[in-house]
Amino acid sequence: MPKSSVSDFELFALKVEEHIASRVKKSKEESSEYRLQKEEENIQEAENWLKQKRTEWKLELAAREQQEKRTIAETVSRQWSLFRKEAEREVKEALKRRLEEEFPILAKCFITLVSKQYETGIFRMPETYSESIDRERFDLELCREEKIVFELGNLYIEYSVERIMEELKSEIVDLKEDTWQV
Repeated sequence: MPKSSVSDFELFALKVEEHIASRVKKSKEESSEYRLQKEEENIQEAENWLKQKRTEWKLELAAREQQEKRTIAETVSRQWSLFRKEAEREVKEALKRRLEEEFPILAKCFITLVSKQYETGIFRMPETYSESIDRERFDLELCREEKIVFELGNLYIEYSVERIMEELKSEIVDLKEDTWQV
């Protein structure tokens, strides 16, 4: 076997050192690239997680806002309904009291109007209004109820506070909306 010289050994050592240095450098570069890649992946994962959580939070917030709006709308609707019913009741009561106070005058007007439109017929009423009837043209039947009824063949006209209230029912209070109008 030939003998190697020191310079061959040194050359070999240098080559090995260069090779090792090259591998170390390559390994450091790969490690550095791997670390950077992992950092980017972690940053991306964190951003995706944050984005997902923001979306979930926004959806949850929107759902809560909708629920609160529904709750408020239901509460307002309930209160509006109670207010409307109470207002309607009060208006009906006030109108009924006023009609009862004014009924004697209204009854005489009704009798006069019917007497002008018809030549004959039957009036049914309390005695207090009987003086307004022309007994030569109309028959009179007395009753105790506070109402006036006129009959002529198939024609039947009732005039009373209750009948007036019934006919004015839809016009008494025009608060028929089912929901609060803002």
